[in-house]
Amino acid sequence: MTRELFRFEKCSDGVTRLFIGTKTNHIGFLSIKNHSSYKEPNSIRIKKKNGRYSVSFCYEDEQTDKLTQSDHLEYLRSLDRNQLEKMTIGIDRGVKRPVQAGDEVYDFTLEQKRKKRAKERYIKRCQKQLAKKQKGSKRRTRQKRNLSRTYEKVAYIRKDFCHKTSRAIVNKEENKVIVLEDLRTKHMTKKPKAKKDESTGKWISNNKKNKGGLNRSILDKGWYQMELFIKYKALKAGKVWLKVPAHHTSQECAGCGHTHPNNRKTQEKFICGSCGHADHADKNAAEVIKKRAINLILDSGTELSSRGVLLDSGRGATHKTRGANANRAHSKEASKKKELSAHAA
Repeated sequence: MTRELFRFEKCSDGVTRLFIGTKTNHIGFLSIKNHSSYKEPNSIRIKKKNGRYSVSFCYEDEQTDKLTQSDHLEYLRSLDRNQLEKMTIGIDRGVKRPVQAGDEVYDFTLEQKRKKRAKERYIKRCQKQLAKKQKGSKRRTRQKRNLSRTYEKVAYIRKDFCHKTSRAIVNKEENKVIVLEDLRTKHMTKKPKAKKDESTGKWISNNKKNKGGLNRSILDKGWYQMELFIKYKALKAGKVWLKVPAHHTSQECAGCGHTHPNNRKTQEKFICGSCGHADHADKNAAEVIKKRAINLILDSGTELSSRGVLLDSGRGATHKTRGANANRAHSKEASKKKELSAHAA
């Protein structure tokens, strides 16, 4: 709705009401709850979801920091490595540990976990009851609304965790450069493709159940929402957020840079096969992200993409060991042999 179709009014009891309509077409008032102060917008959007109304709008927010990401990068390049080490923090997002920020771990509280488990049990009961109700009936409609509201409450718990964690990270004075992995959550949570045996023509297992469980675990931690909250809060605080490529961050050693799949023994244990460095896998990954960002910042050939990702233009800022290169070369040779055999056939 544009500005001529609504206005905000404050009643004598302090409640703000939203009037919708014109002088000749009086639609009515809608009482609203204000979460923060704001300027009167030029347009609003009213949405009804699960039987509840919500009002959303945008307005110009005067930011004190007018510098762009490129301006920040130019300033960071004027600093030395020791200065960057003190002000930079790497953030690794995972399933067991939702957020590993340097040496600190951020996870859902016990109360949040308890409420989430209770809501998930209630969702299963609601789905069973919904399957038994007649389509088009009022009871089925009411049950669908209850189910939707329960899903919404679970999303609120996840949003609350992301807000509190991002605020704690940004508010730390020493965290002036916040570095994230460039994760493509949408691509990581795709359904596995169906597999078919070429010789027999029968469908074979594609681990759909295991992949579905992993997808639920990833989406339950709110990786992308965490990234969005860190971005805008860092912008308001005048701090820098950057992203680095996510390849091999869980297999690379933070001590010597040796990269190999065997370095990560289990989900938690990381032991470098070259220098013997041992640490928690998520903590090691956070340190790798930090070092990778510093190397890219100090490299004059680094470019900044439109998504805020530091990219090497070909001068080799990210170091790869002989073992990793040998493994990659071996896989390429194997693929070539397959191609040759296919052509011969």
